[in-house]
Amino acid sequence: DIDIVNNIITLSSNAHLLSYALSAPINVNNIIVKCTTSDRVLYLPEISTIQSVYTGLVATNSWSMKLTIIAHRSNTVDFKILPDTSCTIYDQNGNSSSSLFLSKGDSYTLLLYHEAGSSTYEAQIINRMN
Repeated sequence: DIDIVNNIITLSSNAHLLSYALSAPINVNNIIVKCTTSDRVLYLPEISTIQSVYTGLVATNSWSMKLTIIAHRSNTVDFKILPDTSCTIYDQNGNSSSSLFLSKGDSYTLLLYHEAGSSTYEAQIINRMN
């Protein structure tokens, strides 16, 4: 489960990002993640979840959005970000990446991009701070 308080997600088990956004008043474009349990994974959302949270985004249109994920300064362990099956992560050199790792204080800014008619989307790393 994810516990959300004041835009801070406490990652106590593996969870899908944005699946909790429908029921929580958070800014889903800027996420701070607290993690004190080892081997935790935050999955990027499924394309259908993004389109249900942002109802104006439909499969027949192209769209993009920026997402920043920040590892809280008090984290005692690293956590991993994995793409959903409908997403591919690309680094700054255009190479696909199977996962992202964050230690305390690290952050990634991703551009989530969907081409009209596609059933998948891309997560392009546009900034990395560690």
